[in-house]
Amino acid sequence: MDNKMVLKVVGYLLVIISIFIPSYVRRNFDFRNLMSSEHTFTGLLLITLVTIFVVIAGLVAYYLINIKQTKSLKVLGYVMIIVIAFVPAILMMPYDNGSNALGTAYLTLVAVSLLSWAGFTLALRKSA
Repeated sequence: MDNKMVLKVVGYLLVIISIFIPSYVRRNFDFRNLMSSEHTFTGLLLITLVTIFVVIAGLVAYYLINIKQTKSLKVLGYVMIIVIAFVPAILMMPYDNGSNALGTAYLTLVAVSLLSWAGFTLALRKSA
């Protein structure tokens, strides 16, 4: 197996792992109001949508930063990454504004971001 194939496999494996991190966090951490019986569906939907949004936004940011040649699109890619960093705190505040829940949501987003974006970087790397 050549080096490029190994990088693709490892990259896509990282993306798959990153998609399952929020599910793991949801099962093992207690978000008081987000997972109460009246908000269970809303909580699951919110976690799923945020995960999908982060992975897709990261892919778009990767494309803008690394593929596009114009400086304005590269800057837009970096701005997207900065804005994405605020998403978990904004979405968690109505449900649980304790610092523990916000910190957990933020660290989950960081894990999803790092793994999925690193995975896409490895998998979509152009051959040298």
